[in-house]
Parts: sequence; structure tokens; C-alpha cells
Amino acid sequence: MKELKKVFKNYIKSGDLVYDIGGLADVLHKVKSNHQLIKDFSSDVICIDPFEKPLKEAREKGFNVISKDVFDFNPKRKADVIFAGEIIEHMENQGLFIDKLKQLLKPNGTIIITTPNSTYLMECLNILIKGKIQHENLKCKPVNDVFPSGHFHIHNLRTLTQLCLTKNLKIIEVRYKEHNKYKWLNWLNPRFRNSIIIVCQKEYGHK
Repeated sequence: MKELKKVFKNYIKSGDLVYDIGGLADVLHKVKSNHQLIKDFSSDVICIDPFEKPLKEAREKGFNVISKDVFDFNPKRKADVIFAGEIIEHMENQGLFIDKLKQLLKPNGTIIITTPNSTYLMECLNILIKGKIQHENLKCKPVNDVFPSGHFHIHNLRTLTQLCLTKNLKIIEVRYKEHNKYKWLNWLNPRFRNSIIIVCQKEYGHK
């Protein structure tokens, strides 16, 4: 979480309106959630998530939640920053998802995306030993009632940056999350870590 906290610190200012897309799954974890981490830097944070099961618990923890699918969310206020943590891989049409994020964003606003990394060392070992990646053929376990199909995509640095560039986003920074379970992995090349963080900017003039 240290790397993600650094990103939030660098790109979220006090008073920024932040849309946290699909952040309710964090409520199910005992550790401090990404949503709570964002609130360390701006109090104006809204979670957009159709997953209703942990809604009550989320609000008890201080989440400002709008229970709605992001594609049906059409607010009057545009965001300064949008955070989509471990969500893009669940989107069947990633291009439409990026387009929607841009629609919700102010000109020159910032999008922060995290997603599992296909060059994660354990994933590479899985290919060597079993001959397939963990998420091959969409057979990973369902995430929740909203995403019964699990992961539709798995990215590496090249595919994720290419997706963002194709959608006319300017790449500002790329990082890799540190590994909390296998901490020794953090001493290796960062590209072997389990999750990518990419920071993009919606350039003025692009819809």
C-alpha cells in the first residue's frame, strides 16, 4: 500500500472531488481500504458501486456511497481525480469503461488505475509449471454478484499503457504495488510484482 499511498499523496489535493469506482469490495477487508486511504488526502470522496451487500457496513465506516453502476452514473459535478482500483480487468469492454471515466472527469483531470500484472512472478511460475495463467479462459472465482465472470482481461505494462494511449490519455507515471504477502518479491525487479499502478491525465480538448 506504500506505493499507492505515494501516488495518492502526489495527485490528490485537499478539496479535490474524487470518484472511487468499485471501491465497496474494500469494505470486506480488515486492512485499511483504498477508499479510507484516499480520504487522508481529500474529504470529498464518493464511492460509485452497484454492489449492495456491504452498503450498510460501508456507510458505518464513513464511505460516501452512490449505489449505482458507473455506466448509469451521470453527475452534475465532474471529478478532479478518478480512482479505479482492481476494476478494469472485470470490464468486458475496457474501451467503453475508459470513455466513461473520461466523461466523469474535468479537463486535465487525473485517472489512477490499478490492475493485476501478468508478469507477476507467481503468474510466470504458474505458466512454467502448469502451462497456463491463473485467469486463463475466465475461470477464476467470481468476485461478487456484480462480477460473476471474474476477470475478462489481464494486463502487463505494455498492454495497459497502449490501452490508455489509444483512448487519448497522457501517461504521467507508472508504478508497481509492493507485495505484502511475499515481501521478498519487493527486492526483485518491480515488474515481477503483482499489481500495476498507472496514472493518466485527460488532456484538454479530448472528450
